Amino acid sequence: MLPVFIPAGLVDRAFVEKLFEHSVATAAARLRGFRRVAFAGVASLVMVPDPAAAAEGMVLLDLGHEDLHRLDAYGGVGEALYRRSTALVEIEGRDEAEAAFIYLPTERTLRRLAED
Repeated sequence: MLPVFIPAGLVDRAFVEKLFEHSVATAAARLRGFRRVAFAGVASLVMVPDPAAAAEGMVLLDLGHEDLHRLDAYGGVGEALYRRSTALVEIEGRDEAEAAFIYLPTERTLRRLAED
């Protein structure tokens, strides 16, 4: 299973462990080619492509299929609010960038956030 990149400021390790109901290995990570965007009046951040940017965060390691299903449900994948995609992530302590899952807002979500 691929690791999952979570941008800094979105959720913390304690929240993730509560969501999964077990401890989770994490590592600091950087996602190049994306930036975090905050919208007025919205508590969460979204990731959007930006070739000149890089987003700091963490990766969740050694997840199982049930963990990924819980993340999909939390992220509204089934409601077409976000989509799970893959990108190369630089993980602290590793020599090369590795593939990881990332959650990106759908066009529907971006339109809704921009209207609020």
